[in-house]
Amino acid sequence: MLTVILIGGNSRRMGRDKALLPFEGGTFISSLTERYKTLGNVAVSVDIAGRFDCEGAVELVDKFPGKGPLNGLYSAFSETDEEYVFLTATDIPFGDAGLAEYLAHGLNGYDACVIRRANGYVEPLFAAYSRSCFNEVRDFLTHDKRAARELLEALNVRYIDESLLCRWDINKILLNVNTPEDYRAVTED
Repeated sequence: MLTVILIGGNSRRMGRDKALLPFEGGTFISSLTERYKTLGNVAVSVDIAGRFDCEGAVELVDKFPGKGPLNGLYSAFSETDEEYVFLTATDIPFGDAGLAEYLAHGLNGYDACVIRRANGYVEPLFAAYSRSCFNEVRDFLTHDKRAARELLEALNVRYIDESLLCRWDINKILLNVNTPEDYRAVTED
C-alpha cells in the first residue's frame, strides 16, 4: 500500500506552509512520512515540483493544477503500480498507521473505505482507496470536478462508523490543524 500525504495546498488560514511546521522534533511532513513508512511506500502530493523536501518520500506532482486533493489519488494510481492508496493530509498530524491499515483491509471489493463520524460527516482525506476508483477520479478531474465528498457519491464505498473504532482516539487522530490557534493548541502541553 502506498500512503499519499497531501501537501499541495496554499495554507491560507495558517499563513505559512503547514507541511513545514515544527512538530515532534521535525516537521509535520517528516513526522507523517516516518509514521506511515511502517505501511510501505510513502509519497507526497505537491502542487509544484521541488517545493518541499519530501523527507525520503516520492514526490507526486499535480497533473491537474489547482484542482485539489484528488490530484494525489490520480498521480498515485497513474504513476505507480500500487493497488491501494491511503490518502491523508499534512494537516492531520496525529494520523495513525494502524487505523490506516485497518481502513485498507476494509477495501475488500470496495473502491474506498472511509470513516463516518457520529455526526454523519465523512473523512475522504483520511481514507483508503483502491485502484478500481482510478477512472472515476480521472473523469472528475478532467471535467473540473474536485470535491472528494462528491467523488465518494460516485464510488462503491464502505463506510466504517466511528462507533466501531473505539480502540483509537478518533477525535485526536482526525484533528485538523488549519490556523495558528489550532497549531498552538497541538504543540502546547
